[in-house]
Amino acid sequence: MKTFEELQNNVLRWLDEVDDQDTMRALVKQTLNDVHTSRCNSERWAWMEWPPTLAATFEFVASQRNYSLPTNFARPIYFYNRTKKQFLSQVKGRNFVPSAESVADWVTEVGEQTGFRLAGYSPVKQQPPVAGSTVVLTSSDVSEASTNGLTITGDTEDGQVTETVVVNATSTAVFTRIIKYSKTGTWSGTLTLKDSSTNTLLTLGADEYGKQYPQLQLMFSPQSTDTIEYRYYRKPVTMVEDNDTPDLPSEYQDILVYDTLLRLLAYNEAEPNAVKVWMEAQMRLETRMLESLLAETEGGEAEYVRYANEDDNF
Repeated sequence: MKTFEELQNNVLRWLDEVDDQDTMRALVKQTLNDVHTSRCNSERWAWMEWPPTLAATFEFVASQRNYSLPTNFARPIYFYNRTKKQFLSQVKGRNFVPSAESVADWVTEVGEQTGFRLAGYSPVKQQPPVAGSTVVLTSSDVSEASTNGLTITGDTEDGQVTETVVVNATSTAVFTRIIKYSKTGTWSGTLTLKDSSTNTLLTLGADEYGKQYPQLQLMFSPQSTDTIEYRYYRKPVTMVEDNDTPDLPSEYQDILVYDTLLRLLAYNEAEPNAVKVWMEAQMRLETRMLESLLAETEGGEAEYVRYANEDDNF
């Protein structure tokens, strides 16, 4: 298993700049993370499936259509209703637009829930209640500077407002939806934002400045508290510390070195013979990855396709 520092040094050795600690090393760090993300997202790799063992779950809430997914969620593998013993079906966005021909008013319709779409991101894990709520800001550090705060922009019954809430204080605005926020001051502890019913809307570590929660939106409002099981492809890690390691299996991690060297050609010229060596090495590793990690075993069963029910109006 190669560390982030080892990958950096391997790239810099090819460029004869292994002692560089400034501009070139910073560029190599950025490029390594860029190509790492590209490789991890290029195929449906089994090692990017999450959770790796047991599936994640959440519960339907009566009349609630939007649900926050983990911040590392990239794309779904499946959503399965354990209670009803049926899979949820992803619906194209245009089918969520009401029309004269719609068989149901999805804005208010209730009933059995099988259709969903992925509907963007929310800056908080949970929004305030529909009726609105003030919000309370606290810190895990009892000695947090009293001037540190969170500037919140959100919807209220009187329109959109922006207010800065400091530590251990409550907003004057009654928010129905939080649109965005920005930290003020230098934080030492973990920030927690709660509504007036003490529901946690957001937590941010001292070095975190924002989050994005992917949103699953149901086609109709559920009326029962079903349990939903799901698995997904996660986002690749971002390597920061020298001892961080990439997501790729260890035997293929050198491909990141060649990917980086080739991408850096837009910034740094290289000898044609060296470029040829990098391209050949990259191709060999890529071929091995595809053949070894995506190949089907002999005697495997055919892929199953689940058809939508005839009475699904999607």
